[in-house]
Amino acid sequence: MKWPGIELLRTLLTAVCVWLALQAWNGFTDQGAEFSLQVAAGALVIALIGWFGRARHRWLALAAQVLALVVLVGHFVTDAWVPTLTRGELLWRTLVDGARVARSQPTPVPDIYPEFTALLLCLALTLLVAGDVVANSTRQPAALGFVLLLIVSIAAAIYIHSLNPLYVVGSGALWLALVALAERQRGEGSDPHPIRAVLAPTRLVVLAGLAALALPTLVPQHARSGAGGDGGTASAGNRLINPVLNLKRDLTQGADLDLVFAKTDADPTYLRLSVLDEFTGVSWQPSDRELSIDNSISNAFPSPEGLTDRVSSSPRSWSLQLSKQFETTWLPLPYATSSLSQIPGQWRVDPSTLDVTSADGRTAAGYDYQLSALTLSPTKQQLVASPFLTGPMAQRMTRLPDAMPPVFRTTARRVTRGALNDFERAVKLQRWFREGGGFTYSTATAPGTGIGALANFITINKVGYCEQFATSMAVLAREVGIPARVVVGFLRPAQRDDTWVYSSHDLHAWPELFFGGVGWVRFEPTPGSRSGAVPSYTQGNLRPTSVPTPRVSVRPSPKPTVAPPAPVDQGTQTQTSGTSTGLWWLAGALGLAGLLWAPRLVRAARRRHRLSHHHGTRLAQGLWDELHDSSIDAGLRWTKGRSPRAVNRELIVAGAITDHQTKEALTGVTTFIERERYDRPRELSEQTRAQVLADFARWEESLRADNAKWWPRSLRLWRRR
Repeated sequence: MKWPGIELLRTLLTAVCVWLALQAWNGFTDQGAEFSLQVAAGALVIALIGWFGRARHRWLALAAQVLALVVLVGHFVTDAWVPTLTRGELLWRTLVDGARVARSQPTPVPDIYPEFTALLLCLALTLLVAGDVVANSTRQPAALGFVLLLIVSIAAAIYIHSLNPLYVVGSGALWLALVALAERQRGEGSDPHPIRAVLAPTRLVVLAGLAALALPTLVPQHARSGAGGDGGTASAGNRLINPVLNLKRDLTQGADLDLVFAKTDADPTYLRLSVLDEFTGVSWQPSDRELSIDNSISNAFPSPEGLTDRVSSSPRSWSLQLSKQFETTWLPLPYATSSLSQIPGQWRVDPSTLDVTSADGRTAAGYDYQLSALTLSPTKQQLVASPFLTGPMAQRMTRLPDAMPPVFRTTARRVTRGALNDFERAVKLQRWFREGGGFTYSTATAPGTGIGALANFITINKVGYCEQFATSMAVLAREVGIPARVVVGFLRPAQRDDTWVYSSHDLHAWPELFFGGVGWVRFEPTPGSRSGAVPSYTQGNLRPTSVPTPRVSVRPSPKPTVAPPAPVDQGTQTQTSGTSTGLWWLAGALGLAGLLWAPRLVRAARRRHRLSHHHGTRLAQGLWDELHDSSIDAGLRWTKGRSPRAVNRELIVAGAITDHQTKEALTGVTTFIERERYDRPRELSEQTRAQVLADFARWEESLRADNAKWWPRSLRLWRRR
């Protein structure tokens, strides 16, 4: 009996199946929720058009679906429903621009790129049309699995975060339900309850999905590394390679571990670890450091870059002791250190940044050392009088990726409008972040210093912690031509008797901007609730005196260009994400294995269900269906409409059965089917049931069946029956 509304049910199941798989694309854009709703609306429209059109002609349905796709995407781009030549040109240019953005931007792409969202919507609706055509117009729902696999594979290859396995499991379950529904629609199943016929194979996918979800909780996690420890145990240690990588975790998780103990006669705030002077578009990171013996800390420290004797300075003494748990390869130092006592290992100082890193991979855990540092006191007048910079250093420290969104330059120029010099521009940027820009400090926001994350931070979200404030100000400063970099270190220690203690929760990031004749100068865009007061030279009136700003060329200190090998750095940078990435690859492999095994499992489940009946008539029908499918799987001829006796003779000849016991076993099966069909109903004894099942098993063993193959013939909907 044909089900009422069966075609509509299949069409809607297909749309929901593909839509669930497309949820894996939500992370491609910051407009994930809106994208999901747009795709849902498009899926419904395309499904209904396909169902209605196929009642007339399947190619008419496809043409109508393509037209609907163009109209929907065109409406998203132009806000108009009627396509015109001008709107078509605009739509094409938007999709081309979206492809350009897709090649240049990391995910998630911020919503300042609506052209990318238009491209993503167009691709999603195209896959919805393809899925509907494959599953319903060509009547091959099993082939829909390739469309689903394409969607999930694209997400796994591009999206940098973990995929939600529930979408994959749900989509796979609906796909198997579609296959079972197609089998049922052919009218050859024996189950009088169609809902059970649809839901039975989906249990396999659900169980496999639950196993994939539970697996990560059973696999032991490796100890996580980074400044601040593993979030709970002090014995796990605190290893620091790129200091910004785990900054958020150390500010929000785990015990507040004491890392550095300092005694000094200077202001103990702002202890530096590393300088991030290179912006790749994905993250801020330290540039290559020269680790030759010429830069050993046993030699005299280089003078601070750009500093002249016009700037007031006073020497201060420091005594630092590091916790044994602080396994850092960057040495905590104040700016600007001028001399350092000898410590074990090979430690090198960078002439431009004055940060000190390990050349042999040794950490500074448990070290104590003494140093001398200059406390610099630039005046507002000196900063205002700083000359405009040109030359290699200025070009290198104002360099930004080619694919920077226009919103950065627009924002930087708007905020600094009216400034007469670089110092005024820098202070305006600092005050915008702290006071006038509507920003809020919170560690609840997601980490990230890539273009997309920073664009979202300065335009829409405006909620972040020191990482976003420091890196955003450095980017905006570079946009208006001010050399800028980011420093990671410690802020505001606690005092215990005569000792200052820096802990893991004191980790901080701030920008440094370069001014000719003064050198690198600290600014503080992070709100005062976290960082306290701004530097004294940025307070008050921005124009203490009227001073000219001549154009001069500032030559940087000589700096070797050989990039050092950093095997320890690379290994530690990837250790934290390696475990979760490996687990998701394992889950993906299990999901792919589940898709490959699904046809065999469906075939086995259907066979088990057919032979599980204890009622004579139902068992006879199940045996008849299995005779048919097993014969098809073995490649034997099956003529529809023949009686059990005729089928018995045909199968003996087609299977070339010569064994007398096998012939009798097949005859026993067909005789049982014939008697149950035409004789009056009677009770089926367990002995008779066991005997007929044994006869069927003996015949089936004699076949050259391909039940063990990946796709049994009886499941192939495109074969001729």
